[in-house]
Amino acid sequence: LRKSDLVRTYPSSSAEIKFFDDTRVTVRPDSLITIEETSRDPDSASSRVAWKVTSGEINYETAQRGGSTEAVTPTFRLALEGNSAGTMRVGETGLTAGAQISGAANIETKSGEKIRLGANEGVSVDATGKAGAKQVLPSPPALDTPGKAGLLSLDMDDAVVLSWSPSAGASTYRVRVEARAEGQGEVFNGDGLKTTSVNVPGIAAGDYTFRVAGLTQDGVQGKFSAPMAFKVERVEA
Repeated sequence: LRKSDLVRTYPSSSAEIKFFDDTRVTVRPDSLITIEETSRDPDSASSRVAWKVTSGEINYETAQRGGSTEAVTPTFRLALEGNSAGTMRVGETGLTAGAQISGAANIETKSGEKIRLGANEGVSVDATGKAGAKQVLPSPPALDTPGKAGLLSLDMDDAVVLSWSPSAGASTYRVRVEARAEGQGEVFNGDGLKTTSVNVPGIAAGDYTFRVAGLTQDGVQGKFSAPMAFKVERVEA
């Protein structure tokens, strides 16, 4: 990928971009990003990596070695400090959320506001570039083991029930279910859940994992829990 190249994902797909400086950007389903910069000065060994998120969501991990890493959305520019990890999400209404899982970042909104995010902090910025209050990210929820020791024996039409413990600071929850079979990936992405359980329909027999993250009242997402493995068996009623 070079400067000005686009990466678009469909609702059932995702992509991972690894830059030459070991920065990794995971483009979540139904997202669009543009490569803004990917360059290295051979004389000074300094480098610059930048991307723009037009819509959807990305996760990032950086390992800076004497260079700069920046990310842009329609409402703000974010400059990362050192080794960092976090998420950025651009909604349909123009509301943009940024969450710094580790490391630090400096944000400048299009209205001129300047904000520094430390580890475990996040902020949302509306379509005009006005930032909300800086927030502490919700802690990862503790997941309940599905079924009996991770095995669910269900009738053919039964939904899979997944549950977790409340997370401090979370107003809603996000759940991802992924198939462990190669090439299948994400099979369920539940967002804006106000309860600590969800019924997932249409899950075929097989091996899966699920993860849960809490979101603040402004929609800033905290760190996902570690994945919990489970197996689904379908039996005739």
